[in-house]
Amino acid sequence: MSFVRRAFALVLSLLLVAACRPALPGEASPSASSIAGALIPSQPMSVVYHLPGAPSGLHAPFAFMTQEEALSAAEITVSIATPAVGVDPFAGAEDPVIVDLYVASPAAALSAREAGSDLVLIAGLAQQADWRLVTPVSSGITDIAGLAGQSIFVHGLPGDAATALAALSAAGVDLTSLSLTYATDLSSSFDPTPILDGTYAAAIVSSVDGWPRMVQGPDLVTGASVGVQGLVEFSITPTTFDTGLAIWAHASALASDDAKIAAAASLVALTEGLAFCRDSIEDCAALFLGIGTSDQDQETLVWSVNALNSQLWPAANGVLWIDIDGITNAVATAVSAGVLTGSFKNEYVDGSVLALAESHWPEGLDRNGEGWTVLSLEIPLY
Repeated sequence: MSFVRRAFALVLSLLLVAACRPALPGEASPSASSIAGALIPSQPMSVVYHLPGAPSGLHAPFAFMTQEEALSAAEITVSIATPAVGVDPFAGAEDPVIVDLYVASPAAALSAREAGSDLVLIAGLAQQADWRLVTPVSSGITDIAGLAGQSIFVHGLPGDAATALAALSAAGVDLTSLSLTYATDLSSSFDPTPILDGTYAAAIVSSVDGWPRMVQGPDLVTGASVGVQGLVEFSITPTTFDTGLAIWAHASALASDDAKIAAAASLVALTEGLAFCRDSIEDCAALFLGIGTSDQDQETLVWSVNALNSQLWPAANGVLWIDIDGITNAVATAVSAGVLTGSFKNEYVDGSVLALAESHWPEGLDRNGEGWTVLSLEIPLY
């Protein structure tokens, strides 16, 4: 079946199952074209998902929401934003009809909270930390302790280096000896050249996007991709199971019922997108590629979505479940690295949005992905 026909069949199935969902007391009957059923705010609302970098495989399930217009019948629009240069990545619109949601690691979100933000966790996402610490073979550095006193580029938000810094500290590296440089423009695709040419000794990059770009980066002599064999990756797996990316919102932005309803409806739509990218990975990549915002090819995007899926599935408790233990561990890792100063607190969680979404999952939606296994794929080289 062609991509277009599969996409049409998927959308049609969403329309059919939506009509089967129960209505909220006092709510109008939902339109069959809204996959979130009775989650209908009293006025048109906009939900903006702020993703922590330039277009990559992470964006694909979110792009599904924006392209399928799954919530249009409820007059809820969903859009994607990337960090802008010189703008606080957790700055909200402060508009009652706009709900800003942020996809970020616990360390990054809580770094912002320690700086005065009122961010709260509303849903989980990745079940494991996403970061890799890597250097080119040409650097001559063969073990993690060899990074002492070196310059490291961090392709992430402040706080995202926590897992790597904790591993470096555990290896005996004096963290004050390191020179960390954070990306100034996360809206632009990661360029591995400054790491491959020795400007920086190493880089901290995401598994989904930065890692494949490192692998595909040009060898300074041949110009061809350095490949996995041209890189040294240091193990930075935390001693405890740290959860990865999660979804956050400003507590003040969730004060109204309309804001909570819109946010919950978007979580329903996102879950559809995540399941679509799990079960139809090539179509998922093709849909995102068709938008025209990615600079990667279809094969690389498929690899990237597969890497994202490996962090999501199978989900024993259902995707978007809030793993308090995993979040607590991630925060403890960040504290040990000096990135955060305090432990995780229950007040940092607002479970009301996810609870609202959980009462309106479309019939038959598989939120667990039981039996899913990661595909054996290789990053394409050039």
